[in-house]
Amino acid sequence: MAGLLIYLLLPRLVGALETTGAEPYRGFRVILWLVAAIQVAVHFWWTRRYVSREAVVNAVRKTAIDPLTYFMAKKIAAIGMAQSVAVYGLVLAFIGGYFWDQYILTLTSAALLTRHYPYQSIFDELEKEIEKKQKR
Repeated sequence: MAGLLIYLLLPRLVGALETTGAEPYRGFRVILWLVAAIQVAVHFWWTRRYVSREAVVNAVRKTAIDPLTYFMAKKIAAIGMAQSVAVYGLVLAFIGGYFWDQYILTLTSAALLTRHYPYQSIFDELEKEIEKKQKR
């Protein structure tokens, strides 16, 4: 919801900068960098809160929810958050010609995405831990 508010207010802010004579892209650039930093922080929080093994085990314990489905749904949301950082860089490159910003934000996004590569060992460990918790 906060992201949507930022997207709705951003054009007004850029429009206000144009009327004051300031370069509108500079303000837009600062705001997108701020949004990208917030997105990275939210990504780390989301990963720790919902994608960790302990979080998945605790969430599906004593429920009919399939743990792997729950895990993958939360992981897909984390991947979407990581990819949005690269989109901010792409917008900066298209609108303002800030290509180094695009490179930096795309590399940041790639680093976040590598954390979510689905290895089979992760699924195996998750299944073992869930079975162990259910036997208790």
